[in-house]
Amino acid sequence: MAKSESKAGGGGRMAAVSVVVQSGDKIDLSETPLVYGNNDPAIRGTARQAVEAQETKRLSAKSEYAIVLDENGNQIVPESHGSKGKVVVNGLSQATIMTHNHPRGKNEEGTLGGTFSNKDCLRFSEKTRLQTMRASAAEGTYSITKGKGFDADGFRKYSSSIEANRRADLKKATKVHANRIQAEYDAGKIDYATATKQLRSLCNKEFNKYLVAVHNDYLAGQKQYGYSYTLERRSQ
Repeated sequence: MAKSESKAGGGGRMAAVSVVVQSGDKIDLSETPLVYGNNDPAIRGTARQAVEAQETKRLSAKSEYAIVLDENGNQIVPESHGSKGKVVVNGLSQATIMTHNHPRGKNEEGTLGGTFSNKDCLRFSEKTRLQTMRASAAEGTYSITKGKGFDADGFRKYSSSIEANRRADLKKATKVHANRIQAEYDAGKIDYATATKQLRSLCNKEFNKYLVAVHNDYLAGQKQYGYSYTLERRSQ
């Protein structure tokens, strides 16, 4: 659950400066706070009860699960089960709502579950009945819903550009850390165990910055591409 303090508010927004992730570690986000918003208004009544029950059920899972539902929250086909970073979703073309989880494994301790991947967004933008996609993680649930003027083509290009640009930033930042730590190890200033620990910690920090930046990009694109997007705080 996020431990947070309010930043510039309005519209139910709150910025978390620390978050407890799936491993149980509390991570510092003070340099890049994670912005929360109101619950997605498209998910209400019996539909909200159904998706929140599923998201709570799979919160601690180490692999991905997904269900698809109609607008009233009725499950259309049996739950889909995948691997740590992938799930093939059955019945998606018939669904109004899809929710799945973003787990983190042992080698990713100290990282956020994160928002939608580019593959998620490409799937979301397809011309089907699907209106809302959700991704539940330790820090909360990301939810995106198409508006009446949803620009599918523009959104696909936007999502792909986010992926390319933010991944390039991440690669550059981690390379800087790796080169510096390698130099310190080669000079005998730190031992192998210390070097490994420092590199993992710094790479996790950069990965979290990457995930927050992607989240902010999707927040920023709502008006231009005709969708609504939020990170919901999990109910106590």
